[in-house]
Amino acid sequence: MSELEMIARAIEAGDEEGTGQETKAALAAGMAAQQVLDHGLIKGMDRVGERFRDGEIFLPDVLLAARAMYAGLEVIRPLLEAQKVRPLGKVVIGTVQGDLHDIGKNLVGIMLRGAGFEVIDLGNDVAPERFVQAVRDSGAQIVGMSALLTTTMPAMRRVVEQLAAAGLKERVKTIIGGAPVTAAYARQIGADASLQVAPYYNKPTQAGLYAHFRAIAEAVDLPMILYNIPGRCGVDISNETMARLRRDFPQRVVGLKEATGNVDRVSQLRMLVDREFSILSGDDALTLPMMAVGAQGVISVASNVIPREVTDLVHTALKGDFERAGRIHAKLYPLFKDLFIETNPGPVKAALALLGQIEECYRLPMVPISEASKSQLRATMRSLGLLP
Repeated sequence: MSELEMIARAIEAGDEEGTGQETKAALAAGMAAQQVLDHGLIKGMDRVGERFRDGEIFLPDVLLAARAMYAGLEVIRPLLEAQKVRPLGKVVIGTVQGDLHDIGKNLVGIMLRGAGFEVIDLGNDVAPERFVQAVRDSGAQIVGMSALLTTTMPAMRRVVEQLAAAGLKERVKTIIGGAPVTAAYARQIGADASLQVAPYYNKPTQAGLYAHFRAIAEAVDLPMILYNIPGRCGVDISNETMARLRRDFPQRVVGLKEATGNVDRVSQLRMLVDREFSILSGDDALTLPMMAVGAQGVISVASNVIPREVTDLVHTALKGDFERAGRIHAKLYPLFKDLFIETNPGPVKAALALLGQIEECYRLPMVPISEASKSQLRATMRSLGLLP
């Protein structure tokens, strides 16, 4: 049994002392702190989360596992800090004003920390002003609010309103949760956006595509990112149609996930739309080339397997450091390609199963990838240090 598997099992067992010891053993065996974090500690907490979801374990078990994970984190924290490993992001969480229930909020904090985020936990009965100040002080990208009482739910809206009043709403994403919270309520108080794929099978004309997205823009009070993937939908949203939708509905049509595989399309579209319109690569392997000519990021498959690395690639390119971004791209490119060695999502499911993060299961007509493809994928993951 590998050292990483021993760490994961110690966390599942809630063995605080054992987790610390196994973490030290993994480091002594020459494993990198990042590898221990991603494929030992986080892997263990992922399993705990799945078992809790499936009703196999209960809250006390999760809390014991969290304490065990923290024991391992304390061992590797100095190494991560020395290597200047950045968290995936910063999240401010708290139970809203008037509500003292915090078990769910605490569990979310545990999972976020285990996944590599820096968490600023404000506790319970948190006034909107404290959420706003915490975001301003920390530079957080996400705000998470919890409520158990229906009478305290309006406080969530006040937080969103005060974030907007402080000029922070566009900088942060808001997540709300709790027993009385519904998706409709989330939208009502300010969900961020929706992703709308091109209609498939019936192959509408460009006039039909425009009418389709216009109807959505007029009916739904949410910004939307359109998803252009002709290989799956059988129809291509032309740049001219996209530009027309942007001109006619600038508050609704805010971005495009571009998955035609054609970098030139980004150059052409960027000439037709304003700079506030977001163009996002729909192909990990084309993220850097597309960003070099005007795209702003990616809606990624590979980030399910290597979230830190994809985040680093995008942030580096956004800073204009294309020399370093090129090195990151070159390192990750073999995995980008192998995650499409067969039809997506087959390879990414296989990769996550190899990491022990999911059970590899499919709904027909999807079937497992071939053994030859899995062998190549495994070798690529090993070359990146993702597998022992």
